[in-house]
Amino acid sequence: RIDTDEKNIVTLANKLQAEETTDIPQQFFGKGPYWWPRSKLAHFRAFKNTGFNATERGEDGIYYFILFDKDLQRGYVWVIDNF
Repeated sequence: RIDTDEKNIVTLANKLQAEETTDIPQQFFGKGPYWWPRSKLAHFRAFKNTGFNATERGEDGIYYFILFDKDLQRGYVWVIDNF
């Protein structure tokens, strides 16, 4: 979880080579601790890098999915590390 503004989330997404998406995998919700989002947010931006796959094991590498809650100014980062 990252409490920050939208500009910093976009900067992070760029550094992680993540592109904006409107598709949020259902597996994202309820995945983390109690403060993790449980359902789709009303106002959000989402980013994922190439190769991110929420349903199958992808190729070796590190993959990121970032969901930014515009209302709370909070980002959530799902990291998949396939080795």
